[in-house]
This record gives sequence, C-alpha cells and structure tokens, in this order.
Amino acid sequence: MWHLLLSLALQYDPNFTPKYGEALRLMQEKKFAEAIGVLKPLTASKPGVGEYWSALGVAYVGSGDVEMAIPSFKKACEAVPRPVRACFQWGRALHLTNRFEDALKAFAMTPKGSEDSGLHLARAQSYEALGRLPEADRSYRAALAETALRPANSAEVQLRYGVFLYRQGSMEAALWQFEQTIRKSPQWGAAWKEKGRTLLQLEREREAAEALEQAIAHGERNREALLLLSRLYARLGEAAKAEEYRQDAAKL
Repeated sequence: MWHLLLSLALQYDPNFTPKYGEALRLMQEKKFAEAIGVLKPLTASKPGVGEYWSALGVAYVGSGDVEMAIPSFKKACEAVPRPVRACFQWGRALHLTNRFEDALKAFAMTPKGSEDSGLHLARAQSYEALGRLPEADRSYRAALAETALRPANSAEVQLRYGVFLYRQGSMEAALWQFEQTIRKSPQWGAAWKEKGRTLLQLEREREAAEALEQAIAHGERNREALLLLSRLYARLGEAAKAEEYRQDAAKL
C-alpha cells in the first residue's frame, strides 16, 4: 500500500521549491530520515502547502513511524487545495494504528469523484475491524464494481473479498471469488492457496490437494503450505506423497 503512496508523492511538480524535489529524490533512494530533515523546514515555512505535509507523512511511514505520520497526513487532508490522496493516506495511517472509526471519518473526506477501489478496500477493512460486516461487504462490492473493466485490478479485489467471505464462513461464495481470481490471474499462487483452503473446508479434499499443488508451483512453496499438503495427502491415504512434502517442509 505505502509503495503506491510513495510513487504518488514522487510525482514532482516544478512549481514547488527545489528542496521538495530533493526530498522526493531522497525518498526514492529510501533515505527517509534525510528526507524528513528536508521536509520539516518546508512544512514550517509553508504550512499551507498540502503536498509538503503529504510527503512528510510518507517519509515518516517509510522510516517505520506511522504514528508520527498521522499529524502530517491530517494537515495534508485539511489543506486548501488538498493533495488528491491526502485523506486516504490519513485514513490508512489511522487504520494501521487501530483507530478504525477515525479512519472511516478520514476516508469520508475524500472528494467525490476521487473514490477508487483502493479507498473502497480500505473502508472495507476498517468496517470489518469494527465488526460492521454488512458495510464491509458493500465496500468490497463497490471496489469490485469500480474495477470491473480492469481484470488485473479486479482479480486483486476478488482475492481480498474472497478472504473476507471465508472469514465469515461463506465458503461457496468465497470459492467463487477465488475461481474468478484464478481465471484472470492463473499464475497467482496466493489465489490457488486460498482456493485450496476453501475446498478443504468444503471437504473436497482431492480438489484441495490439486489447488495446493498449483499454489506451490506458483510461488507459495513455504513451510505452511507444504505441511498442509502433507497432512492432506495423509488423509487421502497417499503416504509417499505425504512423506515427500513433510520432508520438503523440514528443509525450510
């Protein structure tokens, strides 16, 4: 998420001071502490420039200090004119520090017409954290609608929505989302893994094993997946395969 915010911050506008360009270069080089040292005087000298506050917030996040980023993002969100993603940045930082109600208030300040799938997904996560599941579901569906004509983006949304449905115990609905994700991104190991986990809950063990094999073949070759597949083959009575995957897991 934050790499996207950094890329947005790095879109340098020559109307700003050269010091701002220097700060963006430092962030691109992941020299966040140095960038903070450049940006703090800028925000002090020109407190009405929202882009400076937004960049300072991103620099704090890059340095690992989300808490310090929150006041900067708040200033950016309240600036006139405000950077397009400023309120979204503020809301995400609030969400990451478990202030979910405040995050939703920040998201609500996003200008009409700027609401995209990223904002809908962020809202969904905050609603879910608060146990407001119908609202979370509506936000996931809004994200799906916004990405309907962009298969790569909609695949990501469907994966996240499927995981949400899985957590609610809606296994058949979750499975449909994972299958749609795989149809659009057949090389995505995480989608195969989630499909396998869901099939296992539905007691479709042979299909679950096949999905987990695909997950391992597409980047999910980790101890957790290998052990799960080992246990699954043991339940299917395939002792040799079970032992093979158990040994592979032991090597990791």
